[in-house]
Amino acid sequence: MSDSVPPSPSFEPVPFKVFGRVISTREDLGFLDFAINRITGIVSLIGVIVAVALPPKGLGFSTCTMIATLGVPCPGCGLTRSVTAIFHGDFLAAWQYNPFGYFFALGFALLAPVAVLPGRQITRLKEALRPQSYRIAVVLIAFTVGLMLHGITRAVLVGTHSTTYAWWWDGSQVPPAFQHLMEEE
Repeated sequence: MSDSVPPSPSFEPVPFKVFGRVISTREDLGFLDFAINRITGIVSLIGVIVAVALPPKGLGFSTCTMIATLGVPCPGCGLTRSVTAIFHGDFLAAWQYNPFGYFFALGFALLAPVAVLPGRQITRLKEALRPQSYRIAVVLIAFTVGLMLHGITRAVLVGTHSTTYAWWWDGSQVPPAFQHLMEEE
């Protein structure tokens, strides 16, 4: 009697189209094909241009609906100001706004050149990174979990009037990056 397991049947997926491109195998739907393309390059390039064009301390108002409705910051609060501060060279303020802004700034800076690369070079880049796609995906998942945990922790600390964020409520010892937000008009 043999202990071998019979081979699983192989099949070829039915081809279908995504944005006019015929997709025929599972590998075509890989993470890198989604993450590294002309559209993400253009979005990243626009992100860099906007970050350089915006004033480093923001526009003086918050667009966060969570702050407006609940009075506590969301996980993404401060990311725009953080990335803008980084591109203006104010690294301490960037850290105070949101430490995860460094990852976004790095992502924008790395992906922006894809907007102007010839298609052949984009394909070569994806092929060079394909052996590392699993590691890249794990890093991005860890980043996302870290961002959420940071945001939840910050919201709880602000919401419970923790001494760490006492300045949020009473204006005392406001970190320099936030002083312009606490000023009365």
